[in-house]
Amino acid sequence: MNRVSSWVAAGAAVAIAVAGAVSAPTTARADDSGVGAIQKKYRKLAKRLGKSVVGVSAQTGGRRGGGRFGAGTIVDEQGHIVTSSTVVPKNASKCRITFAGGRRYEATQVGRDDRNGIVLLKLEKSLADLDVTAKPIELGTSDGVRPGTLVITVGNPYGSLNTDGVPAFSVGTVSGIYRPTVGRGSYKGKAIETTAAVNPGSYGGPLVDRSGNVIGIVTDSYSHGRWLGMATPVEQVKLILGDLREGREPPPAYLGVSANFEAGKGIVIDEIIGGSPAAKAGLKNGDVILGIDSSKVYDLDDVAGAIGDLPPGTEVLMKLNRGGAEREIAIRLGRATPEFLAQAAAAEAAAAATETPATPTATQAPASADQGYLGVYLVEGEGQNGAPVEDVADGSPAAKAGLKAGDLILGINGTKTGNSDALIKHLVKLKAGQKVTLRVSRDGWEREVQVTIARHPEAGTAPTPAPSTGGPGFLGVYLQANPQGRGALVDGSVEGSPAAKSGLKQGDVILGINGKDVADHEALIEILRTKKAGETITLKAAREGWEREFKVTLGARPGEAPAPAPAPAPAPGKQPGFLGIALDDSGGNLKIDEVVEGSPAAKAGLKIGDVIVGIGGKDVKSVDALVAELGKHFAGDTLELGVERDGWRRDLKVTLAPRSQD
Repeated sequence: MNRVSSWVAAGAAVAIAVAGAVSAPTTARADDSGVGAIQKKYRKLAKRLGKSVVGVSAQTGGRRGGGRFGAGTIVDEQGHIVTSSTVVPKNASKCRITFAGGRRYEATQVGRDDRNGIVLLKLEKSLADLDVTAKPIELGTSDGVRPGTLVITVGNPYGSLNTDGVPAFSVGTVSGIYRPTVGRGSYKGKAIETTAAVNPGSYGGPLVDRSGNVIGIVTDSYSHGRWLGMATPVEQVKLILGDLREGREPPPAYLGVSANFEAGKGIVIDEIIGGSPAAKAGLKNGDVILGIDSSKVYDLDDVAGAIGDLPPGTEVLMKLNRGGAEREIAIRLGRATPEFLAQAAAAEAAAAATETPATPTATQAPASADQGYLGVYLVEGEGQNGAPVEDVADGSPAAKAGLKAGDLILGINGTKTGNSDALIKHLVKLKAGQKVTLRVSRDGWEREVQVTIARHPEAGTAPTPAPSTGGPGFLGVYLQANPQGRGALVDGSVEGSPAAKSGLKQGDVILGINGKDVADHEALIEILRTKKAGETITLKAAREGWEREFKVTLGARPGEAPAPAPAPAPAPGKQPGFLGIALDDSGGNLKIDEVVEGSPAAKAGLKIGDVIVGIGGKDVKSVDALVAELGKHFAGDTLELGVERDGWRRDLKVTLAPRSQD
């Protein structure tokens, strides 16, 4: 990383020096050239920024916290300091603040927002009443930040302020702006990634532009494999500062829609609050929500989970169906209004009154003598598309299978993992010696990993927690409210589903499951969400005045929604599509041995040696099958190719080009 940063800086300097040499005398001194001007500007900027950045050392339980130190950014004359939650734990009673020059003072934690990973500290006195030359720094804007923007990190790496009395500076560029979905921390908002050096102790310091305006607050990297720094955008920080100063918990993110699940349609928006982020983004009544970012949504809980952990100010990409056509709309989430929070609290209280107690998870009870052990630490949270691995225990089955921090566990034994809690419910039932297959994603690529479960290292300390049901069980019915009273009215069943095989049909009313009455279709959905694939349930249903009970074995929730009606035939004259690869199937698979330069395949990132395993969600095992499927599409069509590379799999989108006439 340092080599790259140095090259960029050196390259810029050489370009300016050469340009200056065209018109300047050959006897000009180096300090009179463009190089000298740049150095002078950065020295001046470093001197100014050094007055606004402090060292932070947290104190817990009356003692300094295990050498935990970082940086802080002074944001006002009253002595408020913004830092990272990585630096200051929740139970920190006091923090020691070290100013440039070595002066030290105490500060207290006055506000915290873990969604953004931000903590606000307050000095005992204002800056004017302290014996320091410190000044607050100007908070700029992160809205115009793009990859390639020149930036500077200012921090306290390895306690430089404590030892040398000055902060450390590093120049680099913005390498990307991402939405992290995996990693060690729980931060899920927008992230500014930079090549400027970030080391332990830099967290909490500012990321500034070349004018010295803060564009982000440096925090712990979410992708250690990339060896790059990360910052929370300052726009998100500014949204919460007022709340933190007043000691209030910042409100959650706010979309501003009301929606209902409609049988045969999905999640349909029926109200949009005026002035809300949804209204500003152009959402309309009747839009059907299909997905948020890269995650599909099947019910209202999925929608709430997808945005529940995001900080206000985060931009999400919502996939919709409007009038039969799919589209994607970018929405910047706002701050929930007091009125909205009051309504949500009332709804939550009503739901809690009828909620059953939660089942203990694997982390809430000791292991039994025969409980299995995988050895992964998972990032907690709901609404994630898989279970993010935070760490892997040394010597554990997970470590031996090659799992790493930052991996995302998508499924176990063919069953999809909705989030960490869902995976834990599977893991607590595993026994030592049992073999399982994990579906794992790493940097966008997927593969299956075989793991042999070991005996739990804490086995024998307590009884095994009672196995809990859970997971994506699938019945396959379309439901609607029953206008005649209790129960869930069946509006149809998915062809080939457990519901269809059991004989359920349109007009039936489901009255109960496993002896428990079903009040309405929403109650049925909630019960079914607790069931797992392969579980047999007893349904009580009514048809034309008759009631009966029968058993149904649930299937696995399909990875895709039921297939839509076939698309209309293309207009005459549409050109055949061109992909741009040559295949070798002599090894029993579709291995790419040539990629045409500039072709759709090349633009999508396909490489020689990749193996094509699917197209449009369908497996393909022969060249003829692939050619037949490609023949159904034309230039301009976008396809999803399943690709394997070095044992890892991912889906790549490819837009076909017109076939060359050469």
